[in-house]
Amino acid sequence: MKQRSELQFKNGFKKRFFFTTLILAFGVTIYTLLFTTNTTYNLLWLLPFGYFVSTLVYYGVFTKINYNYGVVFIVANIIIFIRYVLTPFSIVFSSAYSGLGFGPNPSQTSMSLAIILMVFELISVYFITIFAILYYKKKQQSSSELTIKVLSNKSIIIIFMALTLPIILAVSPDSLIPNTLSSIGDNTENISKLPMSGFFLLIIPVLRLGFLLVSLSFIKKIYDKSNNGFLIILAWLVVFIYLGMLISTSRWIIVFSSIVCMLVMARLFPKTPKVFYGILISMTVVIFASISIYKFTWALDSSLNPYRGIFNVLFGQFQEYFSGPRVVAQSLDMVGIFGGQMGLSTLVNDFLGTIPLLSNYVDQNDRINVYFNLYLNVGNVSHIIPMIGNSYAYFPFFPVLFMLIAQWLMLRFDFKSQNEEHIEFKYIYAYTGLFFAMSMGFNVQIIFGNFIMYFLLPWFLFSINRRVRLKTSSYRLSNKGGY
Repeated sequence: MKQRSELQFKNGFKKRFFFTTLILAFGVTIYTLLFTTNTTYNLLWLLPFGYFVSTLVYYGVFTKINYNYGVVFIVANIIIFIRYVLTPFSIVFSSAYSGLGFGPNPSQTSMSLAIILMVFELISVYFITIFAILYYKKKQQSSSELTIKVLSNKSIIIIFMALTLPIILAVSPDSLIPNTLSSIGDNTENISKLPMSGFFLLIIPVLRLGFLLVSLSFIKKIYDKSNNGFLIILAWLVVFIYLGMLISTSRWIIVFSSIVCMLVMARLFPKTPKVFYGILISMTVVIFASISIYKFTWALDSSLNPYRGIFNVLFGQFQEYFSGPRVVAQSLDMVGIFGGQMGLSTLVNDFLGTIPLLSNYVDQNDRINVYFNLYLNVGNVSHIIPMIGNSYAYFPFFPVLFMLIAQWLMLRFDFKSQNEEHIEFKYIYAYTGLFFAMSMGFNVQIIFGNFIMYFLLPWFLFSINRRVRLKTSSYRLSNKGGY
C-alpha cells in the first residue's frame, strides 16, 4: 500500500513538474526573444526553446516507461531546467550578460556556437537518460517493498572511528566541531596545509558519516522495540548535529547531505512529523545563506541593502554556477588559445590531481582548470570550466562525452540507491549520485574528486563492515554484497 501511494505521488509529481517547466520554458523563450538587448546573445532564446521541444519529446517517451526513479533523478532534471530556462531568464532580467565580469567577453560567433552546443548537449543527455532507464528498468526489483536494514553490524566502523577521532580532534577540530565564523566555508584549503593532508581529507568524511549512521542505527534499534516517539526527536537531533559538522565544508555538500538525510529519515522513521523536515530545510537555507554572505562580503560594502546585494550576486552568478552560455563560450575560446599546450598528460593530471595522497605527485600546473583560469586572468584556479568545454578540449568532435558518462552514472547511482536495502549504502549511493546530477554545473575534476572522497573509501569501509563481524578474537563472514 505504501509503495503504491509513493508511486502515485511520483506520477503526479512527474506530470506537474514537466507541465510547469514546459509552460515556463515557452514563456522564457518569448521573453528572451523580445527583451534580449545584447546582440552577442541573439541566439539565447534557443536554450529555453530547445528545452521546450526536447523535453516535450523526452516526457512523451518517459511517461510510457514505468520506471521507479529516485531523488537523484529528480534533482538532475531540476538542474537541467535551471540551466536551460532559469539561467537565460536571469541573464536578461538582471542584464547580467557578463555574469560577474570575470574574463574577456566572447565574440558573437563563439557565443552562438556555445548555445548550439548546449542544445546538442541537452538532446544527447535526454537520449542517454532514456537509454539508461530502459537498461536499469530490467534490473529493478519486484514491486514488493524493500526491507530496510540499519547497520546491524557496527564493529569495523566503530573501530575506525575510535582510531581516527582522536587524530582529527588533535589536528583539525574545526572539521568536526566548527565554533567560529572563520569555520564557515570550505575548510579543504586549511587541511591541505597539514602534513599527510590527503589522509585527513579521506578519513574526515567517513568519520562524520560514521557518527551519523552508527547513532541512527542505535536509536532505530531501540525505537523498533519501544516505539517511543521521543527517539524520533533524538534521531533528528543527531541529523542536525551532523549537518552542523558540515559547516566547514561547502554549500553543495550541505545541500546534498540535507537531501539525503531527509531520504534516510523518511525510511527509518516514517512517522516523523512533517515539522522536522521543515526545520531541516530552514536550517539548510540559513547555513547556505550564511556561507554565501560570508563568501560575498565584498558585494555588501557598497550595497545599501545587503540582502538585495547578495541576491543580485547569486542571481548574476547563474552563468557561473550552472555553466551558462558565456562560460561555455569562454571555454571554447580558451581551447583555441591553450589547446596546443594541452594533451594526454593534462587529461591524466585532471583525474589524478584530485585524488588525495596522489595529488602531490601530479603537475598541478598542467590541468585544464589552470588553463581556463589563466584565460580568465583572475590569478587563481577557483573558476570552473563547464563540462562540455572540458570535453571539447580533448574530444572536439564529440564534446558531450564526459556529460554522457556523468548522466549514465547519475542513473546508476539513483538506481542503486532505490534498490538498496542497507541504509548506509542507500545514503552513499544517493549522495554520490547528486554530484553526478550536478554535472551541468560541475566539471570532471569536482565530480571525480568528490567520488574519490565521498564514495570509494566509505563504500570500501562499509563493505568490509557488512562482510566481517568481529566476535571476541575471531571473526565470521556475514551478509555478502556490495557495489
